[in-house]
Amino acid sequence: MIQAIMSSVTILLVYLIAEKLFNKNVGLLTAFLVAFYIPNIITVGYMLTETLFTMLLCLLIYFSLLFAKKPKKAYFGLLGVLWAVTTLCRPTIALYPVFLFIYLFWSERVKIIDMIKLGAVMFLAFTVVISPWWIRNYREYGEFIPLAASSGNPMLQGTYVNYEQTPENTVYYKLGRNAFETNKTEVAVAKMRIKEEFKKDFWGYLKWYTIDKTNLFWRTVFYWKGFFNIPHFVVLYSHLIIVYAGFAGIIVLLFKGIGKYSLPILVMLYFNATHCVYMAFDRYAFPMIPLLSIFTSFLILKVLNLRWIKIRF
Repeated sequence: MIQAIMSSVTILLVYLIAEKLFNKNVGLLTAFLVAFYIPNIITVGYMLTETLFTMLLCLLIYFSLLFAKKPKKAYFGLLGVLWAVTTLCRPTIALYPVFLFIYLFWSERVKIIDMIKLGAVMFLAFTVVISPWWIRNYREYGEFIPLAASSGNPMLQGTYVNYEQTPENTVYYKLGRNAFETNKTEVAVAKMRIKEEFKKDFWGYLKWYTIDKTNLFWRTVFYWKGFFNIPHFVVLYSHLIIVYAGFAGIIVLLFKGIGKYSLPILVMLYFNATHCVYMAFDRYAFPMIPLLSIFTSFLILKVLNLRWIKIRF
């Protein structure tokens, strides 16, 4: 029930983000697409981080867009808190300020010196919130761990082309005394495999780490359990419509001037690139779909307007 409320909040947030980037019509259509996106309905029943992280990410982006118009230190302190909480949920978002400040410089023309001051306040708030986690990690493992030390397994799994492991290509390794030591071993084994596989087939392995993983990230759908007997192919095709139309909408905006819309676009590209380094599959792309739906809605309404079908709500 709590996750259902979070998912409903996400619908409201994507409406607000789309309205701020475009207009009310795009916001309402985006909210409709997200509300009736079947995986979004099902995922609230999973004991996973997707529902919480998607809401926090949309909250972070919305307040970033809101505060960017009148950047104040107090506002960016709040953003620092949101950034920290979102990072504790999913450490992938740790580099978010990079894209926020690119947006501030590109779209809002904020001065460099002002961005440094705002960034310092944002990082200070981030540090205050996340410091108990740093203390806990140091007491537990005797080392400073800024975010998490669990990237070894997904990094290692990502080294196998199409995630296919056989007795011939599997690397066996000794587990450590704890999860932290095992993670170090897995990172080392993953790096070894990457070097070896690139030597064997550079272009083929590069394709796996770029095109193939990107396809797995966007062109598969997070629909692990059936809902009202809706076939998988129906959910997949509706998902692909959002994906293709969303990226087509972004391409259209390239000719219009993309600076205003750059923040969610940069976040999506960053997530794509990050998961290409590790593992890329539908579950990790799930939090990106509400953001992509904004550009899908823009394109749909753009096409309808070009055909002189005026949509008004």
